[in-house]
Amino acid sequence: MGSVTYEIAPDGDIELVLNKPNEQNIIPRLRLNTNVADLDDHISVIPTCHGRYAIFNKLYAKWNPAAADSKVHIRVSSHHLKLASRPFRKMLEGPWKEASSSEPLRQINATGWDVMAFAIVLDAIHGRHQGIPERLNPALVTRIATVIDYYECHDALHVYFDRWLTSNDSMTISTCALHKKTLMCLYVAWVFSDEAAFNHTSRVILRLSEGLSRIDTSDIPLGGLLERIETERRDLLGCIFDKLDAVQMSLLNEKKCPKGHDSICPPTTIVLLNIPTMDTASATF
Repeated sequence: MGSVTYEIAPDGDIELVLNKPNEQNIIPRLRLNTNVADLDDHISVIPTCHGRYAIFNKLYAKWNPAAADSKVHIRVSSHHLKLASRPFRKMLEGPWKEASSSEPLRQINATGWDVMAFAIVLDAIHGRHQGIPERLNPALVTRIATVIDYYECHDALHVYFDRWLTSNDSMTISTCALHKKTLMCLYVAWVFSDEAAFNHTSRVILRLSEGLSRIDTSDIPLGGLLERIETERRDLLGCIFDKLDAVQMSLLNEKKCPKGHDSICPPTTIVLLNIPTMDTASATF
């Protein structure tokens, strides 16, 4: 078992220990009826860590089988953690062992986080903004969002929200097909409180989704958001089908077209209404 040491606050009084780094899986899985190639397989690729984050490269290396069992020791300041994060404040001020330890350097354990995402969030909390990347791929942005969401440290990272989401071309989603990145962008927009991006992404999912049973969100806590979208989707489909039923009943009662006086018109229209299309076939409940 290897270990990596990363100092953010050399005189800090807290050592965060990240166990099993990079265990988190944030890439969703989709099982759709529509035959659309997933265009974003590259999103799960972690870029080479540069600058002060280069120390983490060996934890991503495929040739290092021990990376999953490694530990990352991060020296931080309790003062900064308490100011930025309510969960950290509870750990450090509450009755838990982590807050009442008599050791000079108290330890707080974390598990599974992407190590670079975790380090970026902690750097921002400590005001170490120089060296934090401005352009990130969707996978790393999503991993950072999960850390921000869990530790409730949105204010400390707020300055990056626009450049990582709105102004980041790699976060642009397709409006023609549902991809893994669509779900990741929904979660990031929600964590970053970007109403415009959230509403846009929600509409795409509402229009293209084939139901919750077709989506596996992996480790992204998207369940509640997708349930709300699914409820609205079902309500809209119900309204559409009710309207179509009403039209069909009206046609059944017609003997000929009211304007053209054509007796063939009503039954022909009924036949057309009952021909399944790609969209109606995928509109499952």
